Amino acid sequence: MSDHLERAHEELTRARDHAGSVVRKQLASVEEGLTEEVAGGRTQREFDPKDDRLAELESKLDGLVDEADEPTREHVARARAYVHEFRTEGR
Repeated sequence: MSDHLERAHEELTRARDHAGSVVRKQLASVEEGLTEEVAGGRTQREFDPKDDRLAELESKLDGLVDEADEPTREHVARARAYVHEFRTEGR
């Protein structure tokens, strides 16, 4: 796992530790998606589904930043930043 995605995963774990039940469920879903992408669980297609899927996960994290309370919000924002860096800095 790349450093960026490993750090994103760590931040999601920390966020879940502080989150309320609704946000915790959403975080678990995002974390599961991130794990699937990192593990290569999706089949390869003509386009790069990993980038599309990571963009989708990044977008979900954006929404969770607005829904979460501190300190969950801070961890979610960091996770989102790590995913964004991974996508834009060439892995």
